[in-house]
Amino acid sequence: MSWWYHQPAKKYWEGLPIATGRFAVMIGGSINQEVIPFNDETLWSGGPYNPNNPQGPQVLEDIRKKILVEKDYAAASKSSLKLGSIPLRVQHYQPMGILHLGFNHNEAKAQNYQRKLSMDSATVTITYRLNGVNYKREIFASYPDQVVMMRITASKPKSINLKASLSSLQQSAVTQLSNGDIVMNGTTTELTEEEYAKKVLPAAMKWQSRLKVNAEGGKTSYVKNAGKTGDEIQISNANTVVIMLAGATNWVNYNDVSANEKERCNNYIVKAAKFKYSELKNRHLKDYMPLFASCKIDLGGHEKAKMNTTDRILALRKGAHDPLYISQYFQYGRYLMLAGAREKP
Repeated sequence: MSWWYHQPAKKYWEGLPIATGRFAVMIGGSINQEVIPFNDETLWSGGPYNPNNPQGPQVLEDIRKKILVEKDYAAASKSSLKLGSIPLRVQHYQPMGILHLGFNHNEAKAQNYQRKLSMDSATVTITYRLNGVNYKREIFASYPDQVVMMRITASKPKSINLKASLSSLQQSAVTQLSNGDIVMNGTTTELTEEEYAKKVLPAAMKWQSRLKVNAEGGKTSYVKNAGKTGDEIQISNANTVVIMLAGATNWVNYNDVSANEKERCNNYIVKAAKFKYSELKNRHLKDYMPLFASCKIDLGGHEKAKMNTTDRILALRKGAHDPLYISQYFQYGRYLMLAGAREKP
C-alpha cells in the first residue's frame, strides 16, 4: 500500500514523512540538492515556567465592575488582556535542523523518476535513471534504534558522488568528530509577547543532532567550513553510501529539562552503528509491520494503484470514483500515528 509520485516535492507539505515515534524527517526527493528537515517532538521555545497570573483575581473584579456597574464594555475588553496567563500564548514548536545532500545530478536529464512511500513497511524509496545509471535511495526511521537511515545505491560501480552537511534555523554550532561524524549542538529561541514585552522566557531547551556517513568504495573526505552549511562530508566514486541521522533534546517532562541531550544522541548513534544496514532494516520491519498489519480495509478499486497519487487526487476533485484512495487515506492516518505517537522506547 503506497503513495507514489512522478516528481520531487515542490513544497514542504508535499514531502513524505517518516519518523521513529519521536524524531521525524520529511523526504522531498530532489534529484540534485536534497533538503531534509528534521524535528524532535520535544523541541519547543522557552522553557519550564509558571503561567499563573498573580494579578488575575484583581483584574477579574475590575472587569466585573466595568461590565455590571459602569457598563463600559470597551474598557472591560481592554482589561481582559491582563487576565490571561503570562505569557498569554503557549510556547512554539521548533524545527531542529536540516540535512543537506548534494548529488550534482542534472534534474532535467533524469528519467523514470519515482518517489514512493510504502505504508506497510514505513519506507520511502526514490528511483531515477541518469546518464545510463539507475539510482536508488531507500529511507526508513527505526523505532527500536531511534535513527533515520538512508541507503544510496547505483546500478554501476563508482557512480555515487555526494556532499552531506547539517544546518539549523536555531542558534547552533556544527563540529566534526575525529571519526568524521558531523555533530550539531543548539538551543531553541526565547519567546516574547507583545502584551508582556518584559516577560521573556529564557531558552532552556538544548538539542543535538548527529550525522554518520559510510561509503563502500570511492573516497571519503571531511572538509571544514565548506560553503554555507559548514563542515561537510564529501563522497566521490562510491558504490554504496549509508547515512545515519539521529537527534535528541534535554527534555524529561513539561517541567524538567535536565536530561543530557549529547549523551542521548551519542547513545542512539553508537548503539545503532553496531548493526549492519540490513540488520537495522530488519529490526525496523520486525517492529513496525505487525502493528500496521493489525488492521486491514479493502474497498476495491485496486486498478487505481497504477496511477500516481497526484493524478488520482486531481481526478477525485473532478468527481472520479476511487475507493482504493479512501482505504489508503484511512491507512495513511494509521501510518502517521505509528510514525509519530509511539511510547518511549
